[in-house]
Amino acid sequence: MNYASVTSNKKDYMRSQYRTANSRLKIKLQLNKFNKTIVTHKYSDHPLCVSRPFYLDNYQNRAYLYLGNNSPGLFPGDNFNIIVDCEENTQVYLTDRAANKVYPNPDLEKIAQLSYQFNLASGSYLEFVPESLILYQDSALEQVTKINMDSSSTLFFSELVLPGRLAKGESYLFHSYFNRLKVYSLEGDLWFSDGMYLSGVNNSFSDSHLFAKYSVLGNAIAVLPGSKVKLLQAKIEKLDIPNNLLTATSLLPQNRGVLIKVNAQKTASIKKYFTSIINSIRNINQNNNLPHIPK
Repeated sequence: MNYASVTSNKKDYMRSQYRTANSRLKIKLQLNKFNKTIVTHKYSDHPLCVSRPFYLDNYQNRAYLYLGNNSPGLFPGDNFNIIVDCEENTQVYLTDRAANKVYPNPDLEKIAQLSYQFNLASGSYLEFVPESLILYQDSALEQVTKINMDSSSTLFFSELVLPGRLAKGESYLFHSYFNRLKVYSLEGDLWFSDGMYLSGVNNSFSDSHLFAKYSVLGNAIAVLPGSKVKLLQAKIEKLDIPNNLLTATSLLPQNRGVLIKVNAQKTASIKKYFTSIINSIRNINQNNNLPHIPK
């Protein structure tokens, strides 16, 4: 039997079994009477899902959750919408178990879409640390993130982007990746906006020293109340930066927080760097360091 035919049939089977045009996940987190963060509302369409919360910190307040996708990844035409409501004084760490794969879309008839909305009430604390987003050959993805937050809440939001299956020598063979992030106050005032359009096969810089050697891209923002921003900036400046990591930071408008951009040779280097920043934020808030997250 022809191997190419088998591979094609396997992919067709995966699409027929898993692909969905629209999928929505919405979760709401609140404090119970013991001041423990719990999930009080959960709604999901296949293939999106969320784990039960688990607790790794000594004081048992912060909830840790895995966001899940029961399909192999994002296929052309998929439209995933994830909404997370963090009520007053909740503390939440969100991640996923494995990398998010964006599958080929040779004809570009329908582009995969992924949208997030996070709503942070007063005193809430959200850490969003997803696994890598892998852009397969001929893939295309549009991602939009909207964050509504109170001025007393705290946020660490990150992403890791791989321009292909690097271990297989696949680099910058995707079509395009677009990402738009906007952060608002709960009153609707725009605090910060950031956008990135990454071209794949038509990227004239993909063979440059920067993109070829440091091909893994990391982006993050940290938003903290008041004077804590300056404390965080000072802590970030004191972090040891390894030779295989290129970093740049800048203050967000109105000193709302810190913008972090990273290029690296390996995802592990960026993960370690982001963990150091999370621990810096936790230290400012007199919380324990980030524990090991089982995956």
